[in-house]
Amino acid sequence: MRQGEQEPLRLLSKLYDLSTCKDHISFSGIVTFNNAQDLRTVAKEIPLDRMLIETDAPYLAPVPMRGKPNEPAYVRYVAEFLA
Repeated sequence: MRQGEQEPLRLLSKLYDLSTCKDHISFSGIVTFNNAQDLRTVAKEIPLDRMLIETDAPYLAPVPMRGKPNEPAYVRYVAEFLA
């Protein structure tokens, strides 16, 4: 893991013990953006039973729909990206 990737995980670990955390953490279309590497690093560490995916409709559509009005049907792109 690169040094820069450790910072988001360090910050997350201050908030949550991922091994015992019962909270859910949500990811939206932002995780698909080119500049969201830190967010993707965090997503890799979240247990699947604690992860939610959502849209920010009508804003922040995921890639490949970026620039268009967001809609709930686009949540599939977030799911596919995280898979």
